Amino acid sequence: MRAALRSLHVIATVLLAVGFTGLGVAMWSLFLTVDDGGGANIGAGILALFAYAVGGVGLVLLAVTGVVAGVARARGRLTV
Repeated sequence: MRAALRSLHVIATVLLAVGFTGLGVAMWSLFLTVDDGGGANIGAGILALFAYAVGGVGLVLLAVTGVVAGVARARGRLTV
């Protein structure tokens, strides 16, 4: 149980970090190409959507990890 929780926590943290990094890159790209128009704005918008989705999945997985750890600790299956 402990190894599964640790791996779920690592995966969720990586997804969250990728989401925030992607969102930062997308916003930087939109800031640089705000007047250019064309494909750069479309690409940055798609990157921002992807980053929001990945970050959201990371947040949900972190919440699930916390709930599972709390339930396992309350049942006595997980020790510190």
